[in-house]
Amino acid sequence: AQVDSELDKVMATMLRLPWPIVPKAHVSINSVVPRVADPSAYALSLVGQGCSVMKMKVGGGSLQDDVNTVNLLCNVLKDYGTRLRLDANRSWTLNEATSFWRSLERPDLV
Repeated sequence: AQVDSELDKVMATMLRLPWPIVPKAHVSINSVVPRVADPSAYALSLVGQGCSVMKMKVGGGSLQDDVNTVNLLCNVLKDYGTRLRLDANRSWTLNEATSFWRSLERPDLV
């Protein structure tokens, strides 16, 4: 247990996350952004409907495509107070997840 805790602390430091990480019992979302040709237009339409927390699947394509899409959405949504929740369904390795996180322009919105 002590080793796991130390590894968790190292991971949080690498990802520039606060420590200790206290998992939430419930994560709210009120909309889903599907894989569509223009995710920014779709997300803006959800904002127009009053949605403020959007879930998006990642990990189904290339890591760089996911980074580009999430960065695009964050830049489009940043002025609306909208947050993104990402679901990778364990499709990334630890190195891929770390690379993804470090490539985000606005990790504060994710």
